[in-house]
Amino acid sequence: MEIKTLNLKLKTIEKDTPDTVLLTFELNEELEFSPGQFMMIEGVIGEGEKRKSIKRAYSIASSPKDKGILQFLIKQEGEKGLSHKLVNSKEGDEYGFTGPFGKFAFEDISVKNVILLAAGSGLAPMRSISRYITSTNLPAEVQLFYSVRKPINIARKQELEELKEKYPNFEFVVTVTRPDETVWHGEIGRINASMIKKYAKSIDDSLFFICGTPGMVRDMVNLLQNELGVSQDNINMEQW
Repeated sequence: MEIKTLNLKLKTIEKDTPDTVLLTFELNEELEFSPGQFMMIEGVIGEGEKRKSIKRAYSIASSPKDKGILQFLIKQEGEKGLSHKLVNSKEGDEYGFTGPFGKFAFEDISVKNVILLAAGSGLAPMRSISRYITSTNLPAEVQLFYSVRKPINIARKQELEELKEKYPNFEFVVTVTRPDETVWHGEIGRINASMIKKYAKSIDDSLFFICGTPGMVRDMVNLLQNELGVSQDNINMEQW
């Protein structure tokens, strides 16, 4: 797959959660990538003598079938840095992109069951994978397990509901680790073996994708291998 360097303008910015936005950039040429891969985004931060250009890796949140656009689900991390600049962007702002990169990618179109385990902004590549599988009418059953701190942190909530309603081969489970006093009737706690067994249609022949913090990824790999007996060959992981 060809690695390209592009300068793209921001088409739209959609506030999703209190600290997360969906950025849609307009592609000025074709870009081939596999669902799950990432791009290096370059932007200028700081003022005066502190002005500098920095690059960071961000998973592509759109599907390869979403022609003419490239989307990213960005969570602001702190009050400085590229994520802060991206979250506070305006339509028309321009950024540099290089990619795609990464071996964390859905490419086996013959697989029958795909289970996605995501925490926080780890939803981004899972969105790309889910949208690709459903929009291309692949035979795979897709189940997304999505962990967030609070209900207010659930990104793309309405979109996930619409995807589930439109495509019978897509299902998702959200679990909240810190429900506080909020009325929440769903799963509580981190993704665990019992939760996966409860909702997964199949485990033995499933292809797993994991995306989250290093700790979350490590725990999920341990859970899959030691508690559910999943082969390392069927586990794909990405940490941020």
